[in-house]
Amino acid sequence: GIIGNFQLEDYHNVRIDFDRYNKLSKARTPDNPRTIREHQKEAVQFLTSRKKCVLADDMGLGKTVELIIASIEGNFDSVIVICPASLKSNWFNELTNYIPEKDISIIGGANEMKKNEIEKYLGYGEGKSGKNLNELKEEAKLRGKWVDNRYVIINFDILDNVYQIPKSWGKESVETAYRNSPMLQFINNKKSLIIIDEAHRSIFNKYGAIFSYFDCLLVGLTATPKEEVDANTYALFNCESGVPNFSYSLEEAVRDHYLVSYKLINRKVKSLESGIQYKDLSDQDKATLALLSDSDYDDDSVIKTELFKKVYNIDSCRRVLDDLMTMGLRVEQGQVIGKT
Repeated sequence: GIIGNFQLEDYHNVRIDFDRYNKLSKARTPDNPRTIREHQKEAVQFLTSRKKCVLADDMGLGKTVELIIASIEGNFDSVIVICPASLKSNWFNELTNYIPEKDISIIGGANEMKKNEIEKYLGYGEGKSGKNLNELKEEAKLRGKWVDNRYVIINFDILDNVYQIPKSWGKESVETAYRNSPMLQFINNKKSLIIIDEAHRSIFNKYGAIFSYFDCLLVGLTATPKEEVDANTYALFNCESGVPNFSYSLEEAVRDHYLVSYKLINRKVKSLESGIQYKDLSDQDKATLALLSDSDYDDDSVIKTELFKKVYNIDSCRRVLDDLMTMGLRVEQGQVIGKT
């Protein structure tokens, strides 16, 4: 068993055959192989030397790949990935770069997946199912109930379906909750890893018992600025508030030529620059303003930026999105907007 937290004095001495993973990715996905970069190697070495960790690399730097390789190196009996529903298909696709599809279960179905992704998940192979999208979704729904596997992916909002919180800490109440909690049965008495993607979410008041009761390894991922991450998140991972265990910043990634910096586009909106004349508001808007602000206004009043901390202007939002869609950097031969 592993007791408490631990850290190797110099995690750089952890020996990992990264070339093995480069070859594995090239063999499994020859059209889009992954090559492990230097900052990812360091992250994997760090992860394999920790029991609890907040991994806070900036967006686009490959946190998912780092975690997958670390999980393989850890030789776990069970790995649970808890993430937003919109990221489940991404986790599945990234895992299949290194792990057979049969070793991965997605809990809650595959409604967010495209047809080719569902075919791949169900084991047909892309374009080989002979079924339409609705038929595939129905089949995936049946597979979406809890299934023990080496890797299990589940989204935050359906945790209640697989994890029951005891009504009290009496023996009978705890045993009843355990019988109704397939997720807890899955990780009990196993060498387990729990990965929490988007770990800045404040889910730990409700589900913290999972992570405190079971002596499993725990890693949280977030690209949210460290000062905006909930303090309870840091406490759960035994981190000082505002200080993640490991991070590789945008500035470092730009310096090392893995990312490019932002290209800023300045836009001015009349309502923000000049303010809004109170007399020009409709009666309905004036009534809403009275609910939002403690200030007294008359027909000569000009409402400026303090109001926009509480409300948003629909037309301003449309203009921002229009600029993004027409001027944003594009990928895949200009077909889609880059990760934003």
